[in-house]
Amino acid sequence: LELARPYFAVQGLSWIDADNFLSFHIRGIVICWSIDEKKDCSTFFIQCILNMGTAGVPLSYALDKTGNRLAVGDSRGNIALFDIGSECEDEVRQPLSIVRLAHQKEHVTDLVFAKQGNILYSCGNDGCIHECSVSASGELQTSVSLPAASLSGITNIWRRVDSDTKEERIIVGGFFGNTFVLLDLFNGYEFFSVDTGGRQRRQDFFVQFTDDGSIGLLSFGIAVCSSRKDGRNEVMVWDHCAEKAPNEGTLSYPIHGETINDVCWCPTSSLDRLILLSGSDDCTARLSLYHKGNLSFLQELAPLETGVRAV
Repeated sequence: LELARPYFAVQGLSWIDADNFLSFHIRGIVICWSIDEKKDCSTFFIQCILNMGTAGVPLSYALDKTGNRLAVGDSRGNIALFDIGSECEDEVRQPLSIVRLAHQKEHVTDLVFAKQGNILYSCGNDGCIHECSVSASGELQTSVSLPAASLSGITNIWRRVDSDTKEERIIVGGFFGNTFVLLDLFNGYEFFSVDTGGRQRRQDFFVQFTDDGSIGLLSFGIAVCSSRKDGRNEVMVWDHCAEKAPNEGTLSYPIHGETINDVCWCPTSSLDRLILLSGSDDCTARLSLYHKGNLSFLQELAPLETGVRAV
């Protein structure tokens, strides 16, 4: 942990899988962590430290497991590609390649690899889809950058292959004004739209596509944090499943006494139950249970000395 001490200002966290996660830090630093399976979950160690060499804060990533490469996007529109598989003598790894200002100076919100890791798609708050080719040596070369119709800011991107036509489809989620939209860029089909009341509100959502190879949506859920006039915070939740009608209206309840900095969904062993984890400036992280359209307090985790910035 001594290697990570200079980078303790954590700006974000993201799980790769059940045993590995990333922490994002200022000045383009990403730390790859692993949990020791032979011990308890509180024992973890550093796999590697990645330095983008930019002034931005890393926000998003995509993992190419076949090539052992990690692509990272930051808050200044830059995209970097790292080799995380080979041995490295240096404590801090430098990128194989970097595309600067791929999304102007806007946030790079999501990335995804395609075509066996030879293509890298990214999206950002500039409302554009950026495509890079990836060479065998790890060199990123911009192919094209195009705006997504009807979206002023894109937050998520997926690659799907139609089982019937074998065509590759790009699906994006993003904002048109204050409305969050899930859109198929191939034909302009809109899967759903939700008026969140404000584009800058913290939000998290899940999307489950059909697993039969078709381009269909099985279910979705979205949670949005907002402030009330009395100074308290609330979480609004929308959900929909193909087997039932969408909930009418919104569900909200007070959850923290200070600003909510981050929320995320956590799956459970039960398909009809989800856990909502939230962190706040009140120095607490809380678990809430979402079940049958109701959101209820479940547990408060051990308090921290400072505000919780990421969950």
